[in-house]
Amino acid sequence: MYGANDATIRADDYENAPFDILLFDWEGNYLTGARLNHVVHDIAYDSKNKIMYGIDRSDESVYRFDLSELVIK
Repeated sequence: MYGANDATIRADDYENAPFDILLFDWEGNYLTGARLNHVVHDIAYDSKNKIMYGIDRSDESVYRFDLSELVIK
């Protein structure tokens, strides 16, 4: 998984900015995407359970995103 860093968003737009994830295969072909309902700065992926974890550094929250419907393999 790859994430763009938050430096691409101006500070005054940060809270209202969409946070999207895009999934690609190993050849770089786009597979699917989803819009997250929380701000996240760091991500980790559990491939066995198809769960992505995201951390919001501003309030130290950890969010869990079920990607089982997005990830086929």
